[in-house]
Amino acid sequence: MRLRAFQGLLHQPRRLSPRHCEAPGCSQATREGKAYCSDHVEMHPYVQDLIARLEQRESEDDRVNRRGPRAVNLQGITTQEILQHLAFHGPRTEERLCRELNLEVKTLQGYVQALRRKKLVTLGHTKRGSTVVKLAKGLVRAAEPIKAEELDTEAEAV
Repeated sequence: MRLRAFQGLLHQPRRLSPRHCEAPGCSQATREGKAYCSDHVEMHPYVQDLIARLEQRESEDDRVNRRGPRAVNLQGITTQEILQHLAFHGPRTEERLCRELNLEVKTLQGYVQALRRKKLVTLGHTKRGSTVVKLAKGLVRAAEPIKAEELDTEAEAV
């Protein structure tokens, strides 16, 4: 029995030639049969989508930093990340949220104020005076994206 397993390893089909990068003008061999080499990985559609989403998040965070709560997109990446983080980890101080989500204080405060106005979060204070952010009672559940319909109904219900 052990001999058969070993023979199976020896007779597996092998790729005769390495795959080369699909970037125009690049003839570098790729690893593990990937479409692009390490120098051109950003050309992969998945990576391009991630870069676009990160740029979109960064521009929204910059807008919120400049214009405050009125610039918040309640269906945006950062808003969803804040709500999911609170759903998963529970109440957090603003300072801790800034550290954990890598946001500037002014930017986070813009998001928190917009979420408070929509009654998606409530605010409290610690004995030392820090502001504590927690999900509104109707939103406390497993960490999953908040849908647009829920944003409207939760704000009306509370």
